[in-house]
Amino acid sequence: MSESDSHIEIAQIQEKRKRHAEAQAKYMQRKKAKQGMFHKYIRMYADLIDPIGKVYDIWQKLHDMHPSKPQGTEIIKFLMRSENLEKYVEPETLALRFPPTEAEIFEDLDGHTRFFNHLSGDHDDGLNWKDFLMGWGAMRNFGDPTLENHTPLVAFDVVGYSDLGLSRCIVNFPLELEKENVHVRQDEEGKPYLVSVITPAGSITSPHCDNTGSGHVILGSYGTKLVVWWDTSDILLKNFGDIHCCKKGEVTVGAVKTWPGLHWTILQTGKYLIMEPGQVHAVVSPENSAVSGWSFISLEWLKSGVIERMMGWELRIIESRLERIYSETKERKSLFADPFEKGGPVDGLEMDIDLIQKWISISELPKELKKQAKEIVKKVGSKLNSLKSMYINN
Repeated sequence: MSESDSHIEIAQIQEKRKRHAEAQAKYMQRKKAKQGMFHKYIRMYADLIDPIGKVYDIWQKLHDMHPSKPQGTEIIKFLMRSENLEKYVEPETLALRFPPTEAEIFEDLDGHTRFFNHLSGDHDDGLNWKDFLMGWGAMRNFGDPTLENHTPLVAFDVVGYSDLGLSRCIVNFPLELEKENVHVRQDEEGKPYLVSVITPAGSITSPHCDNTGSGHVILGSYGTKLVVWWDTSDILLKNFGDIHCCKKGEVTVGAVKTWPGLHWTILQTGKYLIMEPGQVHAVVSPENSAVSGWSFISLEWLKSGVIERMMGWELRIIESRLERIYSETKERKSLFADPFEKGGPVDGLEMDIDLIQKWISISELPKELKKQAKEIVKKVGSKLNSLKSMYINN
């Protein structure tokens, strides 16, 4: 081998070693990056596993005779899967004057009469404050809900009238309610209308929407809640439309596992979510707890057409249900919830019409949008009057 050939071979070997070293360096960089991402996800999952794990631990304290215990266990375990941990949404935070206690909750419940039996789902006008308190105390101690005086009752539509109730813990409103062209439902004194739902441990709601013509703040005001909700889509509305205005039975487990667009979070005191008009959600209460909130309407929802679309969708569901109810036998009628019942979907639509009308009267809306809002009021109001005339007056 000549001297020149020897130099060429040495240069080639050096070049090969250089490329190998560079490749090795890039490999180590990628490995470290992957390890970094892995540890990042581990930390993220650990941060999520800890709170959902605590919810699971609390839920397991429920008495074995509680009929919701298997369903809640199945839901929580499903959310603890790695692919579902990614569907967690961090809630917003609202600074409170001080955390609400049972004193504020009981103050708002004084004189309240709207309760329903969580075990049967039945509303009973004969239920009272003492009945609620007995079940609340039994569930606080994870007692057997099937025993006399242990029945868990849910207090719904609890209005925060008292200055000594939950409202005294609130100093500011969520930023979303302070935006321009947002109107909040108000009471007769012109104050934001605060409404709460107070639930004993072990409660699971069916998938539902609060209103289709307005959005809602869901604020954790006492204890811990697990909230799941779904993105609005044609498939979701088809699934939910099959059970809306019906006596549902147990459907929440199946909805959580199969309906598309699932999200979830854990609401503790001072944490809140915004539900858009018609947003379908369900709530699991591992302990005695409460959520409070305000209904409101936003110019963004009027512009996007979501208000008109969702109110129209609900009207079609109501009309379809009424046709079925009044054509079925007496036995089969019991499968459907009456859309005209107090606090039902017809009441919700009428409340939203009233909210939109007040918004129109006090807000400086662009001419075309004001016209659009008036058309919604006219169309929905006319349809409701027609349904009332057809099914109530006859």
